[in-house]
Amino acid sequence: MRSCSNNSLENKGLFLIEKKKNYWIVYDYNEFVSNYTAEKHRFLNNNYVSIEVTAFRSGMGTNIYSWYLIFDLKNKTYITLFKSEYNANDEGIIINKCESEIKFKNEKFMIKRTSFTKNKCEYCIESGIYKIINGKFVKV
Repeated sequence: MRSCSNNSLENKGLFLIEKKKNYWIVYDYNEFVSNYTAEKHRFLNNNYVSIEVTAFRSGMGTNIYSWYLIFDLKNKTYITLFKSEYNANDEGIIINKCESEIKFKNEKFMIKRTSFTKNKCEYCIESGIYKIINGKFVKV
């Protein structure tokens, strides 16, 4: 398992999951979102790898979003969690800012969501303790 990226090619990055004979099982970041950076590739344990993907969206002002992807290496699946959102207008006034801090320990994900704008954190994964059970992200 490895990650590769080459900005000079049409495809910006692939997450190489497994090689079978002469073929790779891959995850193509370009299919997920455009104008992104993929960072913080971490082995959580022998079953899971996490990757943080941040996208800079065009439009009025500044719009930045991030996701936390959890790859299940054994089952060749992944789970996508909405991690953060930042929106400011052209004058730099923050319209919406929220973030979920995600930590992994003892097969559990501890999440703490913080909203910096009142009642505006609709998409970020909410605070709690979670586990992956039968391929689903479940609050315990």
